[in-house]
Amino acid sequence: MRRPEACCPPHDSVLDRVNIPAIMSKPAISVSPDRDIRDGARRVSRFNRSRAPVVSDGEVAGFVSLTAPVIEDMAAKRG
Repeated sequence: MRRPEACCPPHDSVLDRVNIPAIMSKPAISVSPDRDIRDGARRVSRFNRSRAPVVSDGEVAGFVSLTAPVIEDMAAKRG
């Protein structure tokens, strides 16, 4: 198991001065697990993202990616 200090840069680095909102993609998007895969793919694409978290009952249940095999297959059939 990796020690926490092995994965983190030393203190007083640029990361100590930057917070998450300053570097995150905006707007934050997510998809619902009951959403149709085509609608989810359109939402991810519309916001120029390659992936989005799947949120169920306020918890991250997983991620959907435009590079997922199902979506690649849909694009190939549509193309």
